[in-house]
Amino acid sequence: MSKSSSVNPSIIFFFILFLTIVGLVFYLDYKDKKRRKEINEFCKRNGMTYLDKIVTLPATAQKFSIVNIGAQRNISSVMTGTRNNIKFYIFEITSDQEKVISRANRNKHSITLSHTVCLLLNIKTKFPSFYLRDSNDKIPKTFQFLGMDMEAPNIYTMGIDILNPDKRYERKGGKNIELKDYPDFCSDFVLKGINEEEVYKYLTPEKINALIDNHQPGFLYEVNADCFMVSTPYVLNLDDRLKFFKKSMVIYNSLTSVSNNPA
Repeated sequence: MSKSSSVNPSIIFFFILFLTIVGLVFYLDYKDKKRRKEINEFCKRNGMTYLDKIVTLPATAQKFSIVNIGAQRNISSVMTGTRNNIKFYIFEITSDQEKVISRANRNKHSITLSHTVCLLLNIKTKFPSFYLRDSNDKIPKTFQFLGMDMEAPNIYTMGIDILNPDKRYERKGGKNIELKDYPDFCSDFVLKGINEEEVYKYLTPEKINALIDNHQPGFLYEVNADCFMVSTPYVLNLDDRLKFFKKSMVIYNSLTSVSNNPA
């Protein structure tokens, strides 16, 4: 009689594990290629160009707080083009798994932040450096808990400065600016600038009214020299990115089409 051979269970386990890993790698590669194809086709339909990433942002834009939040930053899914001599980029920026300590409870947390960003460039534009957001807007973040992303409480009450764009801008020399002649504007917006006198001079009554009329909840604005950047703390789908771009252009045009010295 021949002796029956048995297969070691551990070999079967590792073989199944190997196949699972290989399958997962192929699946993720398939999903990535499908995503790139969808973005590329969407860009072609809308007169834009798809880039896998921005190699380097313009020097002025690199100083903006929204692209300096957190660590392990990654820019991806870049859609670019030109409208009315204005160069634009729409992209995702993600800061992954940064360990920070909350002063509220002295505990470490894993935090993930993702934003959709619209960057507008026009060499004919000369903005002063300022930062603007709705005072009621809160920037959401997530805590990792048992492998799941859990939405955390209001970031501005947690004492986590490293993920607070207000604080980031202040570290670049930004100061709070209050337009005393416009109390409603001051109560509705957080406004910071590098040179207070330049910001005062630039934000004429017409431009302030334009901001009030066209501002979108959840949008954060940073401007300097020839760069105008709008961000929102969510990863938007392709159709919503196009709407986001159009709304950003409305704000941009409302600021640049109004003379600083109206007749």
